[in-house]
Amino acid sequence: MKIFYGLLVILALVENAMAEDSVQLAISPMVSKDNLMGNYLDYRIDIHTGERSDPKELVLRRKHDLIAYERSEISDVWERNSVGTVSYLQVYHDFKAYIEYLPADFNVLEQAEPEWEQIGALFDLKALESLEVTGHYVMSEQDVTVYEGELEGLSVTVHWIMSLNLPVRLEYRSEDIVQVMVLQSLFGNEDAPWPQWDSTKYFGIDFVDMGDNESHPLIQALNAGQAGGHQH
Repeated sequence: MKIFYGLLVILALVENAMAEDSVQLAISPMVSKDNLMGNYLDYRIDIHTGERSDPKELVLRRKHDLIAYERSEISDVWERNSVGTVSYLQVYHDFKAYIEYLPADFNVLEQAEPEWEQIGALFDLKALESLEVTGHYVMSEQDVTVYEGELEGLSVTVHWIMSLNLPVRLEYRSEDIVQVMVLQSLFGNEDAPWPQWDSTKYFGIDFVDMGDNESHPLIQALNAGQAGGHQH
């Protein structure tokens, strides 16, 4: 099984995206513009190929001890304890169940324990450093830097909002497809319109115990490649 971290595996196209100088980020009055970290961020996602469009939405929550990418079917939840140890929950809402990965499990999967800052950044921070700065502008009173370049054969443009340490717009282009992800709105923890999933109402499965839970519908679906997630 291979774990894909957050939105690094989500590519999207927003149709009829407006020019950068006319886009405004909707920021809730409950959000302090002096401290934009630790809030709910609403990303608009359309997967678009040719004339076909598949609109989706993703909500990102970031706190000092939690990072969550919440989607309708599957959510990725990262938790950090008081000593900095990171664990990962992959939540399958249709099955009301989740799989939990502890630090030792990353070693079994031959994956390094992820860096906290990178988990919540939506884009490879090291890759960002390799791109060329091509512009700057202000959006909703926030400074944005534009980076451009090529990564793995794709033309990439990243509009990076410095106060959030996140892309407000992310574009991938090739000869066959254009994929764009756009940040639409920012809410405070107290006025976010999305309910948090309740772990007490979900069945938890430790990664090391997946073999002992093969009768569970989620594990059966994963083994059949029908859970919308990752197989083991």
